[in-house]
Amino acid sequence: MTNDIYDFSPDDAKRFAVEQRAQTRQFGEELQFKYCPYCNGGENRDQYTFSINLKNGAHNCKRSSCGKTGNMITLHKEFGFSLGRNTDVYLDQEKKHRPFKRREIQPDDPAQAAAIEYFKTRGISAETVRRYSVTTKADDHNVLVFQFFSEDGTPWFVKYRRTDFDKKKHKSKEWCEKDRKPILFGMDQCDFDEDPLRLVMTEGQIDSMSLAEAGIKNAVSVPLGKNGFTWVPYCWDFLRRFDELVIFGDNEGGEISLLEDMKNTFKGKVRVVRQEDYKGCKDANDILTKYGPGALKAAVNNAEALPVRHTKDITDIQRRNLADIPHMGTGIPELDNVLGGLFMGQVVILTGPRGDGKSTFASQLAVMAVDAGYKVFFYSAELPDWQFRAWLDLQVAGDECIHNGKVDDDAMARIEKWYKGKITVYDNTFDDDDEESEEQAVLNAVKNCIKQMGTNVVFLDNLMTVVDSGSSENENTQQTRFVKEVSRIAKRYNILIVLVAHPRKSSGPRSFDMDDISGSANITNLADVVMRYARPTQKKGEEMPDARTKRILTVQKNRNDGRLQTMGISLGYSETSKRIFSIQNEMWKYKKYGWTEGADDYDEIPF
Repeated sequence: MTNDIYDFSPDDAKRFAVEQRAQTRQFGEELQFKYCPYCNGGENRDQYTFSINLKNGAHNCKRSSCGKTGNMITLHKEFGFSLGRNTDVYLDQEKKHRPFKRREIQPDDPAQAAAIEYFKTRGISAETVRRYSVTTKADDHNVLVFQFFSEDGTPWFVKYRRTDFDKKKHKSKEWCEKDRKPILFGMDQCDFDEDPLRLVMTEGQIDSMSLAEAGIKNAVSVPLGKNGFTWVPYCWDFLRRFDELVIFGDNEGGEISLLEDMKNTFKGKVRVVRQEDYKGCKDANDILTKYGPGALKAAVNNAEALPVRHTKDITDIQRRNLADIPHMGTGIPELDNVLGGLFMGQVVILTGPRGDGKSTFASQLAVMAVDAGYKVFFYSAELPDWQFRAWLDLQVAGDECIHNGKVDDDAMARIEKWYKGKITVYDNTFDDDDEESEEQAVLNAVKNCIKQMGTNVVFLDNLMTVVDSGSSENENTQQTRFVKEVSRIAKRYNILIVLVAHPRKSSGPRSFDMDDISGSANITNLADVVMRYARPTQKKGEEMPDARTKRILTVQKNRNDGRLQTMGISLGYSETSKRIFSIQNEMWKYKKYGWTEGADDYDEIPF
């Protein structure tokens, strides 16, 4: 809105409703008022005709006899609604201040002569002192007088500085006249013919005059020191004329004054003078007196742009080959040929129809991760923990060590020893009375396992059960937010996260695509790999004798190099060991994991 000094927030619309004691309801992107604050519904007391758009703050009343339209600034003007101090002052500034009479200075004025004599000691010439109309008090030549003029030369503010300040004798070193409009010192000296337009800002008036002495155009200083920013709304239009702001504040203990406040206030590019260019000095005038005008010019020209948070220059990024990134095999050679394995830092979506074995495939990937030397966290909301372990035990043991549906005792003892400390399972049996949601609890458990236990492969089975169904948020919004957080965790800690997600209900056999995954399309947009695990599509009346044990695995998305496998990899399933294996490479059905004495090397990724 107005000159960017006000940024609309939906909270402002709601705050306006509270101040008006209005009953409201939210409908889509609108906040609807039971009665219009302008017409109060008219004679018929029409309801919910007035609304404020929660995206941009525009408002209107749909009653033809009212028809009031506007925005939040309109509400400020017509109802006295506050939009924050800076915006309020900016909109109402003409009501509060009047300029004072400019103090004319004669060429032979003894008060200014005293000022000129003082500024010689600060490396500033008589010409600069006269140009800035700096003088001293007529009755005390030890008090400098700084007049602040707007762009058109109107005097708005006066500040005094004592040159012989003594804590024992004087109350203040600097002070200003009451009820004056605070503006920037030096505004009337600025030249708007530069390209790009650059403004240099200092904390003190002597510092901005020092820059002018060094030939730096457009040097200003703040009126009330580093902590006084009441001048901002009065100088907003002036600031907006510049493309770039250079902060040349006081160097105090390695921190540059003005920087933190101005980088959030100025709308254009902000640069700051480098620490090394201060040369151990406190401010611009100190540099001028010790090192001369050339040092000030260099300091301004060498000022560095502020780094943008969460970004880096591309040349600072370490080059890596995909093969050098830690990764694990899946146990399915055809899948590894497509993906190159599953990589740390990835989010993998595993989907497929209910009951077709997604959880079984996920648990087998967990076994592969442990065998590759990784530590695993597994969240499963649908299986009791004992049943999850039972299936995992069978997959680790293999057909040869299973009799009558049970793993042999000797093998089980060795497997348990091999497991110890390598797999952590989320405890979904606890009854906690705190306010932590399931989603928060799972994410906290994941992050704590990463930090405390060195976990680097995470399985979340499944998306529908981990998000908070009792939340007031839209389900798609919840799921998007959760997957965003999961993606951040994967990238930040360089771990692999496999997320199981159900598909939408289908009306019949057809080709699968990523939009068929239940929830927001953002889920697959955020993922690095999307895989589908399902039974083969069976046409009506068609007999499939191996339907119980055959599955098809497809790769719908592969962010690494774009290679996909949409035709499907044919997989077999052992009902004895719950193992899933490639029909073309059936030896993986008999793979020996690390708990056996003769563990094989089948987990190497074939290329």
